[in-house]
Amino acid sequence: WMSVDSSGVYLAGVTFGTLPGQISAGDLDAFVVKLIALTPAEAVQQLISDVVVLNLQKGISNSLDSKLQAVLQALDDINQNNNVAAVNALQAFINAVKAQRGVHISEADADALIAAAQQIIALLS
Repeated sequence: WMSVDSSGVYLAGVTFGTLPGQISAGDLDAFVVKLIALTPAEAVQQLISDVVVLNLQKGISNSLDSKLQAVLQALDDINQNNNVAAVNALQAFINAVKAQRGVHISEADADALIAAAQQIIALLS
């Protein structure tokens, strides 16, 4: 079940398993969760954290980080609201991740980073 209103998106459902950090009350447990929308800048910060967690080689990590810092700089440009520059920097990030996909970044991790960057582009478009 899903509901959307001005305060956010809510999901409800049931599980036969145990949710993380919870104790199962029996065979079937109900849950309700509110999805929190991130601003583009918050989403970029999360993406930076995701890159750090991968513990990549220093040069690769620095390259990806510099591209994401360029996104933040473009988003912070209050004089121009420069979403085009932010999208271009995100595309450069995606291209860099694709270049390392299956080499220094696992295919699954690369796919996750690319998907996250594409979601930020969608927020900016």
